[in-house]
Amino acid sequence: MLLNPVTRMIYDIRIRFDYVYAAPSAWGYHLLRLKPRNSATQRCLSSRLVVDPVPAQVSGGQEGFGQGFSGRDTSGRDFFGNDRTILLQEGAHDHMSVTLEASVEVMRPPLELDLTPPWGEVASGAFDYPDLGPSAPGHFLGSSRLASVEDAMTQMAMDCVHEHSSAFSAALSVMKAVYAQMDYAPEITGTHTPAGEAFRLGQGVCQDFAHILLVMLRMLGIPARYVS
Repeated sequence: MLLNPVTRMIYDIRIRFDYVYAAPSAWGYHLLRLKPRNSATQRCLSSRLVVDPVPAQVSGGQEGFGQGFSGRDTSGRDFFGNDRTILLQEGAHDHMSVTLEASVEVMRPPLELDLTPPWGEVASGAFDYPDLGPSAPGHFLGSSRLASVEDAMTQMAMDCVHEHSSAFSAALSVMKAVYAQMDYAPEITGTHTPAGEAFRLGQGVCQDFAHILLVMLRMLGIPARYVS
């Protein structure tokens, strides 16, 4: 018996960050982007932020705050629509912990046949988009600090595709090539390792694989961005 694809799933998320300072800090100003965002495929049902020590001030788009903070301010969003929470710490402290608890409903439609255009058409049309808003593909085609262009990755991307490959099949081929090229090796790279360095090593972790994939897709003219 065939089962229908799962189209809805609710995830309960808990993530914690701990900071320990070498010397007490008299104050701190922190910008957080932790709250799961709402989109066509997911909905944040609830979220709660707990900070220790208790901040003197909290502002931004976080719906619920632990340690006695509560409120809602939907104005705290960045250019791409991510909710921002700003914390102000006052008084000497030598540590800080930030914990986010959230419930997120994820919706995925059944898989459809590949109806994407040839990858070359995506490349030529990316800069013809009628506006420069957050969803404009031109924002996700350029080089960045961790996803900088290198000849070896560009050549590997070109070797993966054919002239008439669809955008989906081209992206899938590039993804498989990255998987075959790279070995998963914790502690070989760090959070600031650029894609080119990880590619030359042939080793890294998930973020390195993602940055390498971004470079290769962008070099084909397929807009791609990193989503954590």
